[in-house]
Amino acid sequence: LLYQTIHRNNKTVEQIADEMGLSASSVYRYGIEGESGSNMPLEKLVPLMKTTKNYSVLQHIAKLCGFILVKVPKAPANKSDFIDIVDEYQNATLKGVRDLKRFFDKPTTENYEKVKESLYEVMKQSATAEKSVDKTYNGQMEMEL
Repeated sequence: LLYQTIHRNNKTVEQIADEMGLSASSVYRYGIEGESGSNMPLEKLVPLMKTTKNYSVLQHIAKLCGFILVKVPKAPANKSDFIDIVDEYQNATLKGVRDLKRFFDKPTTENYEKVKESLYEVMKQSATAEKSVDKTYNGQMEMEL
């Protein structure tokens, strides 16, 4: 994943190194697997992910530690967007339940991949709904003061 973050994006190794304030040879070595590569210090990982906009390493670390990583969404700007949030949450949940049932009825590789994707989408939609609920509730509390 580190190799992909460094070498499989829209920026060159030189551009990444420049934005991180490192030499290109250091960044290049961080992306090489095996003995000829170099271990990337943890404090360099966040700047790398931010400059490449690739957070797959973070998702992998979270998964290895038994956590689920979901990007915190932006809360909607107006009330009409809340209807869309409810619709998207409902659709994602229904699809997740359907795919879950389909997987348990027939646990194939294809059904496994579909249910994993669907359940992840439900979690993302849950994070969006939670942020919107918090924004609405906190705004309501300010109005009551």
